[in-house]
Amino acid sequence: MYTAWTKHLKTEKEKSDFQREILSARPVLERQAQLIEEEEATIERAEGNFDNPNWDYRQAYNIGYRAGLRFSKKLIDLDQQTKENK
Repeated sequence: MYTAWTKHLKTEKEKSDFQREILSARPVLERQAQLIEEEEATIERAEGNFDNPNWDYRQAYNIGYRAGLRFSKKLIDLDQQTKENK
């Protein structure tokens, strides 16, 4: 689990209690990951329409949107054991 989940808490008890709450929400987070993957697939299907005169702006938007989706997916993957490096 990433330290970002608990870095706002001061005591070890608060951190362990909060971690327990997050872990109990695993089914919800797994479903959220599935929804994010569906959204990523939707974006991939929509890309490649070069006939649109605003294609370059749309592509830039999609790249940023996918970066946000990847970050969300990374954050809710509770099996990750690495810590954030700042």
